[in-house]
Amino acid sequence: MRITSIDFTRAVYAQETGVFPILLITIDHDSLSESILISTDPTERVEETASTLIYGTISNGDTYFFFPISITLPGESDEGPSGMQMEIDNIGRDLVPIIRSLTSPPTIKVDIVLNTDVDTVLGSWPEFLLVNVKINANTIHGELMLETLIYEPYPAAVFNPSEFPGCF
Repeated sequence: MRITSIDFTRAVYAQETGVFPILLITIDHDSLSESILISTDPTERVEETASTLIYGTISNGDTYFFFPISITLPGESDEGPSGMQMEIDNIGRDLVPIIRSLTSPPTIKVDIVLNTDVDTVLGSWPEFLLVNVKINANTIHGELMLETLIYEPYPAAVFNPSEFPGCF
């Protein structure tokens, strides 16, 4: 059972509130010069060029850029955390060449904060790998899985006479 803050609990049980959660997603890979930082909320204007306004969230000194995204967080069960699903709207086509250039799965970290206090992390899901990525004209869809589940051999052993003589 996850322990949450008083502010989060009040916001969840309130009939009306202006408090809502924001997901801060960090995509990291050895071949990237810097991490890709994504926010699920356009909290404030973080950059302005001659042709565009860019919104995002500034948390703990890092600037997370807003992308429309949907994510399914892992459940909490006795077997451990399950995988997550992530879908990013492919609006600017900026992420497609970056994701296609990666030769191995990138590491994904998901933090949850409240809009009233973006510097306090309420929950964190670190070290998930982005696998089974499917890119189309509208979305980038991928599964987030723990590394240990991907690289585990299946089956765990080979039943042969030298290792399991009782079977033969």
